[in-house]
Amino acid sequence: MADKAKKRTNVTDSIRDFYESQHWKYRYDPEKGLFRMYMCLRTEDVDACEVRTIVRDEERFTTFVTFPFKVPEKKRGLAADFISRANYRLLLGCFEMDFQDGEIQYKTSCLCGNIRLEPELVEQQVCVGIQMAEQYGEGLVDVLFRGVPPEEAIRKIQEAEED
Repeated sequence: MADKAKKRTNVTDSIRDFYESQHWKYRYDPEKGLFRMYMCLRTEDVDACEVRTIVRDEERFTTFVTFPFKVPEKKRGLAADFISRANYRLLLGCFEMDFQDGEIQYKTSCLCGNIRLEPELVEQQVCVGIQMAEQYGEGLVDVLFRGVPPEEAIRKIQEAEED
């Protein structure tokens, strides 16, 4: 009976262990199940992105990597074009944009049940968004601020992937 009353926190503990193993400086809000930090990217055009991992009912978690800028209203159609082209080839997670305020983020979700997770699974779910922000960030900036057509920006990213 005591075991049922005690809330197991396998997913939260697994994520905390992974964040700490990376020596990341993060904040954790236990009421919201929210891990939050900022991550500098290895790209000139995009500064630090916000990384949030939210544990939902110890059965699933979602990680969001949010770009540090908002898309101007008049360029949201171009951003949506770029995001659609980028998402077409992605295997894990997706880019999304809030048309109300122009916020762009990369989202991954994991439905895992209340189990102890291997660090590699947590890493895959958390780090793929960071990697995608690095890989696609410059192309997004090219489209939004340098007038590069979305299809050209995506083609450049895909060619770099193949090299």
